[in-house]
Amino acid sequence: MTSALGCLHRARNWLKDPAHWCIGALARSAAGYTVAPGDERCVETDAEGAVIRAAKGAEELGLCLDLIRRAAADMGFDSVGLLNDEGDHATVLRLLDRSIEMARKVAA
Repeated sequence: MTSALGCLHRARNWLKDPAHWCIGALARSAAGYTVAPGDERCVETDAEGAVIRAAKGAEELGLCLDLIRRAAADMGFDSVGLLNDEGDHATVLRLLDRSIEMARKVAA
């Protein structure tokens, strides 16, 4: 679970800068085009895109996506995308903080 913690911390560190956060797409380029979160042209992501960008492998990605989806549900949202697009930047950071806390509890 420590790899999941690292992934979630990397995602949060990326999104703590509001310039890296977007709504309506997993990831965008500086020109505003939709790109993959791991694309070198990616300059902003939504919450899921940040996790995808931060993951170091499929297993880590699966664990992290599961955690942020559970955290979004705990926060009253049907999906991470809805939380990201209907919430504000602070809500997205709370989602990642909650996910990190969940990962710590699982690892303990």
